[in-house]
Amino acid sequence: MGNLMRQIVLDTETTGLVPEEGHRIIE
Repeated sequence: MGNLMRQIVLDTETTGLVPEEGHRIIE
């Protein structure tokens, strides 16, 4: 689960979106 959280954080920093939006992109 930590790896998933890391992906969300990285995606958020890359896109500049909030964690919720980043999670939606990953899904």
